[in-house]
Amino acid sequence: MLNYIKNLTKELGNAFLDFTKSRNFARVDENNIRKIVRDIENKGFCVVDDFYSKALCDKISEEIDNMILSHRSKVWVDQFESDHRLYAADRKSGLVSNFFNDKFLRKVSSGYMGSDLVGFTLAARLTAKPENLGSGGGWHRDALKRQIKSIIYLTDVDIKSGPFEYFEGSHRHGEKLQNFILNELKHHTRYSENEISKFKERGLETITAKAGTLILVDTSGIHRGRPIDEGSRYALTNYFWTDSIPEHISKLFI
Repeated sequence: MLNYIKNLTKELGNAFLDFTKSRNFARVDENNIRKIVRDIENKGFCVVDDFYSKALCDKISEEIDNMILSHRSKVWVDQFESDHRLYAADRKSGLVSNFFNDKFLRKVSSGYMGSDLVGFTLAARLTAKPENLGSGGGWHRDALKRQIKSIIYLTDVDIKSGPFEYFEGSHRHGEKLQNFILNELKHHTRYSENEISKFKERGLETITAKAGTLILVDTSGIHRGRPIDEGSRYALTNYFWTDSIPEHISKLFI
């Protein structure tokens, strides 16, 4: 009973934070940025086509390959040797740093979160391997309170290339509370296929798109990178926090 009260109190607190932040637009002045923030508020994500050119995407992908070789001891690799991650690649590459410091992305992200932000860019190469779970290791929420990421595809992504998948509206505090109750008041952020089956008809979005496509997303919603069946998928992801970067993540920096 004590754990029930503790977990329910935490969920209600997260809901209150989401509610107050959704009304903080002091940092959003441009109309298009305000619209994008509203799209994320409503759906949980927004897709922007042609944010980068194919030529620039190819150049950054080549840079990722070079960094994986030159920082081999610092590359995070999953158990299937499919997901290769360079944490804080923006500290080592000017091209990646440009993505992290992009003024448009900063304004959208800080506008959505209602605060100045700290963070880094993850550069990743996902390669088809037997039984891989995809980017992120299956269905999950990054957090139970509001979270913002900006993801850019550096290669063309079809259904076999490990596209980003998201349950539209699952970021809303009402959905989180309902999910919390349906899962027998378990306070967790990862979901089995059996648990996720409860959401299968709730607007699953599979985002297939060409290189240069940008995804702005509240990753407190349920999402995953679909398991990759063919080839390799390259991407950059900006991670943001309103206070400080968690120590267990900063330890992974290259």
